[in-house]
Amino acid sequence: MNDRAVMEQLASDNMGLAYKIAHDYGNCGLETEDLESAALFGLAKAAMSYDQSRGVWFSVFAARCINNEIRMEIRKTKRHMGQISLDAERYAAEDEKRAVTLMDTLPYEEPGFERVDSSDLIPSLLSGLPARESQSIRLVVCSGMTCVEAARKMGLSVSWVSKCIKSGITKIREREVYK
Repeated sequence: MNDRAVMEQLASDNMGLAYKIAHDYGNCGLETEDLESAALFGLAKAAMSYDQSRGVWFSVFAARCINNEIRMEIRKTKRHMGQISLDAERYAAEDEKRAVTLMDTLPYEEPGFERVDSSDLIPSLLSGLPARESQSIRLVVCSGMTCVEAARKMGLSVSWVSKCIKSGITKIREREVYK
């Protein structure tokens, strides 16, 4: 671990690098401010975790951390592109002062909703899956944990949890198609 003065100096000396890398991603669809924010966050993480004894220059280490942080931000943003919040306010055409959400426009009783509320739906979907796939899906999809939290709880790597979820969901979809 670095002491605070050293971390601040490393970050301060390499802010130009962070901005340069952020601007290299200029055409990725994110706002410049979002890219710069991710880059500075990556720089801060690099300054906090840098270990000089490994024989790597800080700028090389920081560039890797900055690029990784920007790429994660891009993936996160692309994952949410095109999604519409049911709680996003829209204004009714006849009354510009009255806000209406998309949820307000949906019918109260939708066919098939009772199946979603059924407590035996999840276990039946997960039945027959390998234990790791089932547990990964329960923790991340059903319980709302992040893959990092689920990986810690299960004692696995984040990429392994992600693969288990993807594999399990694929198997569920294949089963549902052939029913």
